[in-house]
Amino acid sequence: MIAVSRFTKEDARAEFENRGIETVSCNLCEPEQLEELEDTAKALFTAAGIGVLIGKNASFSGARGGCQAEVGSASCMAAAAVVEAKGGTPQQAANAAAFALMNTLGLVCDPIADLWRFPA
Repeated sequence: MIAVSRFTKEDARAEFENRGIETVSCNLCEPEQLEELEDTAKALFTAAGIGVLIGKNASFSGARGGCQAEVGSASCMAAAAVVEAKGGTPQQAANAAAFALMNTLGLVCDPIADLWRFPA
């Protein structure tokens, strides 16, 4: 597991490392620092970016959005991460996330009448 952050507080970085999590200090808003990240960290960062977009504009909650919110979100994040890991462009990663979501629509349980789900 890798944690990537600016780590402005050394005690936060130490807490991760004490739990066996590798840390990488990087300001993700600086393109030259972003280029120095390992491919794995870039893929995780891409997945996290898609997750932020979903979290700000929709929901991860199964209670609010049905299973679609959970499965669709995870599919989007995974698809974008795979494209990043394979050297794709940001546009390709975003497209992969969109296609992953489109291909899960209607395939998993969706909310009907509050918290009821179909299929059961």
